[in-house]
Parts: sequence; C-alpha cells; structure tokens
Amino acid sequence: MIIASSVQRILSLLPDDSRVCDTTCYGPIRYTAAGGVQVLMTQGGVIVPFSMEDYSVRHADQLYRSTLAGGAWSTPLETVTRKNGGPWMSDPDYMNARPEDFISAWTVGNVVKIGSEYMGIFCGCCADPNCGTEWGPVATPYGSRLLPFPYFNAFLFRSPNGIDQWQMVTNPYGLDTGDQLLDARFMGLTPTPSDYNLPPAGPTGFKGLDKCSIGVLHDDGHWYGTADFWSSFGPKTLMWRIDQSAFTSVLASDSIRTRALPQIWNGSQWIVANDGIIPAEFNSANLFHGDAFDTPAGTPALAPPGSPGRYMIALLMSPTPETVQRVVGISFTDDFIQWMPMVPITEPMSFVVGDPQVYAEPNGSITLLFDATECPDTAYGGRGIYEARIPPAEVTRVHAVVNS
Repeated sequence: MIIASSVQRILSLLPDDSRVCDTTCYGPIRYTAAGGVQVLMTQGGVIVPFSMEDYSVRHADQLYRSTLAGGAWSTPLETVTRKNGGPWMSDPDYMNARPEDFISAWTVGNVVKIGSEYMGIFCGCCADPNCGTEWGPVATPYGSRLLPFPYFNAFLFRSPNGIDQWQMVTNPYGLDTGDQLLDARFMGLTPTPSDYNLPPAGPTGFKGLDKCSIGVLHDDGHWYGTADFWSSFGPKTLMWRIDQSAFTSVLASDSIRTRALPQIWNGSQWIVANDGIIPAEFNSANLFHGDAFDTPAGTPALAPPGSPGRYMIALLMSPTPETVQRVVGISFTDDFIQWMPMVPITEPMSFVVGDPQVYAEPNGSITLLFDATECPDTAYGGRGIYEARIPPAEVTRVHAVVNS
C-alpha cells in the first residue's frame, strides 16, 4: 500500500513557490504523444481578481501541457484556451448576440491516438459569460450565475502530434441548428427550466457533463470511457462507449452519425445517445440509474500482466467518515460492466485528493496520479499534481486481496 510519505508533488502551475496558493493545477492525465514524448495535461489557471474585460479575453480554467525531460515535468504551457476552444468564441458579434454560447472553462478528459493523429475529449463550461463555472446564488463581478445557467458539455479536439496545434471538431454529427456550440457538442445535455429553479427556491444540482474521458479500445471494437454527469439530482459516474469507426469518421471529416453513436450503460443495457445527447433517463431522480460507481472514478486503463482483470480504474474511497476523499482505491474488470470490489491502494492522506488516475508501467508497477492542495482555507487555490508508485511486489499483493 502507498504510504503518504512516499507521495510527491510533481507539478504546480508556476515554478515560483511563493505563488503556489495563487494558482490551481488539477485533473491530470498522462499519455505518449508523437515521437514518444510523455505529456502531462492538466487544467487550472492563475487566481486573479476579476476585471471587466469583454467576451474576447475573459476566461476561467484553461488546459495546460507539460512534457517530461530529464526526469522532471516542464512548466505548464497553455494548450486549450478560449483562443482555440471554439471558433465562434473569437467572433464578437456572434458572442454578443449569443452569450449562452460562451465557454468559460475547460476540463481535461483524455487523449488517444487514432491512426496518425491524436484525439482528445475535453469538457467546456457553456452558457457562462459571467465565468462562474457553475450555478450559484452569488453573482460574479461579471454578473449572474443563474441567467444564463452554466452547464458542461463534452467536445472533440484533434492534434497532429498530441502536444500542440489542438483544434476543436466543430460539427461531429453533421448538424445545422444555427447554434454553433450545439452543433459542435460531442456529448451532453442542455438544461431546461425543469432542471433548475430560480430564487427563492434555489438551483438544483445540474452541472451537466463536467468530465468525459475515453480510455481503452476493447476487443469488441469499442472505445470505453467514463463520464462525470451532474444530473438535476446529484452527480453520477457513467460508463460509456463508442465504436472505433466513429473517430475514424471524424478524422476523415465525415459525420459520426453515418457510422456510430455514443452509448451509455444504464445498469442493464447500452442506451444510444442520439447526436451525443444524454438520454433523459439518466437525469432522473434515481441517483444510481446508470451510475457505474458510487464514488468519483478516473479513466479506464490497461492493467499490468497478471491482474485480476484486463482493465483497471482508480476511485476515491471513503472507508470512514474521517477519510472522505483521502484514500484512493482500485478496481478491475474484463468487460467494463462487472467491476470487482474496490481495494485501497493508499493510506489516508493528510489532505483531500481528487481526480485519481492509474497507469501500468513496463516493469509491472502502477503509477498513481492525483491532485490535491495543502494551502489552508481553500478548495482550489494551491492545487497541484501528485505522484506515487506501487512497486510490482505491492501490485501482486493487491491482486491477492482482490482474488481472496
């Protein structure tokens, strides 16, 4: 089991230690880009006072990339921002006419190689010209966090090298609604008045699809991933899949609709998400309808040889009320439907952790990545990326516990 003292902070947004608590860097994913370059992609930004810029410059969290050189990760560079996060965002006339199409922030999903290119799934906070990044009764200096009502959608991006030159796929389903944001959406659900209430009743829990990742290509020809969907009745971790031909279609500038559509597991069968719209049944009062896990989960990954299942996933565990989001667990599967019981792989941390990810290494060990902050009195300020290694002998012990 990973002991807390073996966990190391490997990345902050700025190299200046005196400014750690003024920045936030979280939601890590790791992958291999062109030329074998190791990339660590994160989300976050510098926490600064609001200023009344117009739509052309205001933003909240953006996506950053770091590369591995000499055993250390480079200072993060801006990768997906308001500049390349949707072409309509650079059109002042369009934005002034349709503030509900403003994307204020981006969250990391995952990046996979398709043919000779790289495809990423990232989620954006839509209908958020006032940069609140979620609903709330207290306005930002820009204005209301209720009107428009902010919510997240997932979008596809492509890059020739997986490092930079990321561009949004602006119409994956071949739509023509007149709304550029909805035409570009890969997956999500637009809220209706029934999904939120204005004061004095207060808003509900709807945030939409605030994280969507694609993990591994299974033998059945589908890519499988997880999605964090904040329904009107609370958050759910959904398991979803899509036929590999869908991404091939996108790279050929063809419509996904002609090949395949995303499917979401509802607990008993795979439900098609037509044009990427999450079916209403997942936005139901049944909190566990379609919920693959009752705890936040990472992205499915290949497990080391000899594991109880071919695939694994990291989850946040709460063995006791005192260890809420302070213990990371792991689960295995062969089919993405039947998951084995979670096993803790860390001791309780001294800080609250988030966004765990696990990766199998060539020597049989497992690398754990997650984010956390040690800054006082803040939920996000000072968040950075932490790493720990589970050596092969300990991985074998985890397997034995799962199999017992």
